[in-house]
Amino acid sequence: MGREYGTTLRLHVHEDNARALAFYERRGFRRTGHTEPYELDPRRAEIEMVEQLDGATPA
Repeated sequence: MGREYGTTLRLHVHEDNARALAFYERRGFRRTGHTEPYELDPRRAEIEMVEQLDGATPA
């Protein structure tokens, strides 16, 4: 009997971290358009990125 763990990987990357954004995009992550304030400096933002796992369809 298989176990379900979810269909989406979700992460946040600081808006100034161009290397990390490019790294995750090369690996299939896409920006969702959502941001969150950066905890250490709420004037800055963290960009939400997601990747759909095999067999999952984007929402």
